[in-house]
Amino acid sequence: MILARQKGPLLKEALRILPDLLRLLRRLAADRACPAECGSGSAC
Repeated sequence: MILARQKGPLLKEALRILPDLLRLLRRLAADRACPAECGSGSAC
């Protein structure tokens, strides 16, 4: 019963942070892709 009551707030919290998490993952993916795209030491 306690778990059933906590699922609502937990779901709301997860949905609240989802856009921030997606932005973070996109930035991390772009950072990792940068050296491969830049080639021989040119500034990104």
